[in-house]
Amino acid sequence: MISKKSLLCALKEIKDSRAQIKLDFSKIEKSLKSTLPLDYKVLCETFADGFFLDRIRLLSPQMDGGQEKVNYEIASKLKLMEVNRKDFPEFYNYCLFPEPKGLLTFALSDNGEYIFWVCNGRPEDWTIAVMSEDGHDLEFYNNNLIGFLIGLAEGHIITSILVEERYDKEAGFFAI
Repeated sequence: MISKKSLLCALKEIKDSRAQIKLDFSKIEKSLKSTLPLDYKVLCETFADGFFLDRIRLLSPQMDGGQEKVNYEIASKLKLMEVNRKDFPEFYNYCLFPEPKGLLTFALSDNGEYIFWVCNGRPEDWTIAVMSEDGHDLEFYNNNLIGFLIGLAEGHIITSILVEERYDKEAGFFAI
């Protein structure tokens, strides 16, 4: 396990870098017909598969099943959200990727919540949204992925969906 302090140092270093990525994201990007944000790619390459801050797991090519698993998870969530949006528009009034400002899942919590990019503009400009397990609550954050994780770790970002009381407050990153 990596401590929260070590994770914060690594995140801040990644935030300021323009790393060259060796990990293959081609199948995911081809399926989405879009490139993915660099900070996500660097995190996937640097940290492999595991939980950030004891709660957030990226859909990473390094998880069991690789890029095929990531594509399956993304497609399954988009399909479910499309059905929910069609059948219950009063509860599910969000846009979905590839629509402008559409939600695209890239991470999940250990409790079933999903973390999305709000895809607007260039991938480097995509911001974050967190959805409750039942899909009824959605919180938006004007941060990229690295900024969101730093904000959570430092306590500047408070979310009512990813309830902190359930998690180890000193956890940084735990590899699976």
